[in-house]
Amino acid sequence: MYIKKKNLTLKKPIKNMNTEEILEKALELEKEAIEEYSRMKEFATVETEDILNFLIGEEKKHVKLIKNRLDAVKLLK
Repeated sequence: MYIKKKNLTLKKPIKNMNTEEILEKALELEKEAIEEYSRMKEFATVETEDILNFLIGEEKKHVKLIKNRLDAVKLLK
């Protein structure tokens, strides 16, 4: 199985991004990782499905953390 990576280029240089934009990009990347791991499960063995489920769970934790931080940043605006 070949996994094609998506284009992860930024819309503007990181030095010109604010905190909210960086968190939004991080959220996008975490969600893409969940999607990719979910697709990989279609071809997984019993052993590899277990690790993919673990990784999906970790990415979901990251999504929650990033959303919480993003909410806080927006409140402080």
